[in-house]
Amino acid sequence: MLYALDPSQPTGVRQLAVANSTRVVTTRNGSQIWLAHTATDIFDARDASGNPAADNVFAAVNSLLLALQTNNGAGTLASVTALKSAGDHLNQELGHYGLGETNAADALDRGGPSAGHRAAEAKRSGAIRIWRARQFR
Repeated sequence: MLYALDPSQPTGVRQLAVANSTRVVTTRNGSQIWLAHTATDIFDARDASGNPAADNVFAAVNSLLLALQTNNGAGTLASVTALKSAGDHLNQELGHYGLGETNAADALDRGGPSAGHRAAEAKRSGAIRIWRARQFR
């Protein structure tokens, strides 16, 4: 687990560790065609100063949570903008995974039957998005 709930943080979570992505899809000759994003990339967008960005998913959900806990109607309505920005960001991330699936399929088409083990792995790329979504529930 890279994050833990922490109500004292502006995003409602505290990052416990930094992880680099290790899931990569390559061609037969070793060229990288896709690299998975980390939880930080997907959910914890930051600006240049290290503050939560407008599309930070954790911050958007936390702002709604705090508004609901305090019965703050205006805060609840204000959180809708942040939730929309976070939703747009998540859609872009989903597009990244769709592009990875397309790139893997294209590489398979070019690789022919000799692609062997990488072909079997790339065929599973459609399941990456589902696995990734379930990983962070």
